[in-house]
Amino acid sequence: MHAIGHPIGEVWSYSKGYISAHRQEYDWHIGKENFHGDVYQMQTPMNPGNSGGPLLNDFGNVIGINTFINTNTQGITYAVTVKEILKFLITY
Repeated sequence: MHAIGHPIGEVWSYSKGYISAHRQEYDWHIGKENFHGDVYQMQTPMNPGNSGGPLLNDFGNVIGINTFINTNTQGITYAVTVKEILKFLITY
């Protein structure tokens, strides 16, 4: 899978890695906000500032949005699945 981002102070970034797990009904927190839904756990380099870009499969299909890093571990990142994004958009 392929992750595209826009790190702070840089134009664009590209990382290639793999999905290590599909976590269904996962709970996560960003700041004071709590979230719940399906995410992909990835082994892909992601740094602060380059989240929010698309996660693509080998066919170029968007399968998620690069969202957050597990700060308690090294190298584990997460992308919210397209299914969750569509559910959110339909709800709001």
